[in-house]
Amino acid sequence: MKTVIITILSVLFTSCSTHEMKMKSSSMEPTITKGSIVTLTKNYNEVNRFDIMVFNPYQFPENYFIFRVIGLPGEHIKLEGESVYINGKNLDIPNDLKYVELEAKFNNITLKENEFYLMGDNTTNSNDSRFLGPIRTNQFVSKLKKSKALTNESN
Repeated sequence: MKTVIITILSVLFTSCSTHEMKMKSSSMEPTITKGSIVTLTKNYNEVNRFDIMVFNPYQFPENYFIFRVIGLPGEHIKLEGESVYINGKNLDIPNDLKYVELEAKFNNITLKENEFYLMGDNTTNSNDSRFLGPIRTNQFVSKLKKSKALTNESN
């Protein structure tokens, strides 16, 4: 009986702590393509650089955005050309990402405690921290666990 209750609680906890959603924009391409199904977890202990997070922006309270963590609390962020500088050092971004030169409303800033700088992988089509400003810890909803691209037949 004890094993059955633990199993049921484990299944309930897992099903409540993870959820799936369909990516509705191209802001995270090529990493997550529009129409892909992403599995998200509400169970995470920390947020690290390059994690992909879902958050609820203050400017658009009815929406949820999904972007990659670039800057961490206390860091100075400067965007220059196609480069991102963290505390004056050029950020070594993954090979499949390329940030194009774009104007940024929030640039050359130092993040406060509990603030993060997030950017979409498709910088030409991302309303991210460059325009929304820093994202606070309490705005995070979930963290990407995995992504599954859909074929045209399954869209």
